[in-house]
Amino acid sequence: MVASLGFQSAVFPLAVDGLTVPGYAALYALAINFVVSIVLSPLLNRIPATRGSDKTQPSDYHSDAAPSASTTDQVGLAVK
Repeated sequence: MVASLGFQSAVFPLAVDGLTVPGYAALYALAINFVVSIVLSPLLNRIPATRGSDKTQPSDYHSDAAPSASTTDQVGLAVK
């Protein structure tokens, strides 16, 4: 859309049945994405395929302990 305008503007004039509606190209793209996903999801769900299962274990999740406030300076960097 915007490429057809030479990347001069993010506003794209969408012409439908003689009616021209200028709009933000990203919103048009978002609307197209919604329509494609709404139409294709039921169709693709009809394809026989195994769904699989979640094999994630609680031990797969871990985090490093954050340094205490006494070992950081004002911007949050660790102090030696």
